[in-house]
Amino acid sequence: MDQDLTLYLVYFIGICILANELYAIDCFKMHKNKFDHMIIQRKGYVSAQRMMIMKNTCISGAVFLLAHIVLLSFIHCFLQPLYAEGMLVSENMCLLASDVTLNLVLYLVLSTAGMILFSDLILMLRFVIKNIYVYAVTGIIIGLALYLIPPFAANALGIGKQVLMIPFIANILLPGLETYLVGQADPLVMYGLAFLFYLIVLVIGGKFVMNRGHQYGW
Repeated sequence: MDQDLTLYLVYFIGICILANELYAIDCFKMHKNKFDHMIIQRKGYVSAQRMMIMKNTCISGAVFLLAHIVLLSFIHCFLQPLYAEGMLVSENMCLLASDVTLNLVLYLVLSTAGMILFSDLILMLRFVIKNIYVYAVTGIIIGLALYLIPPFAANALGIGKQVLMIPFIANILLPGLETYLVGQADPLVMYGLAFLFYLIVLVIGGKFVMNRGHQYGW
């Protein structure tokens, strides 16, 4: 159990760090050094920002999917075969589907999509954060905050626990894990609600900060 928790925490922190370091930090440097102005002049402001988001999405998706495959291969080879009895279900986990193969596929697809969304959210914050050293740790700070605050608030208030747990970042980064924190809610339902919540934040927040950035030359 301690080994599982350690692996989980290391992987979660690794995800948060990668959200910054894959491509977002390069966009931050280009933005602060004004190197992105050449791209903006050639393609236009909106097109240039969309191109950066698409590139971040593609890079993040490929790396996060590869990270999943490497981790699962490590678990299968050195810890326990993935299809061993009880391997895919523990006291802190919940199957996304009754078929173990479908469960694994769903986890890979949904988790990778959630990680892409998280990475795009971090990318958006380059318009708000001015210091590169602060931005470099933004992923882990935001990730830990969104991991700790929702369950703390839900337990402190004692009402609407499942509603308050919608922003719980593990819902989209590691669907089906840590389900004891969200009660008896279906992990797919919680994933869908959390993904929709963060997608709305990305669309509305991204549009706002990009418009402000274009207006004031951020």
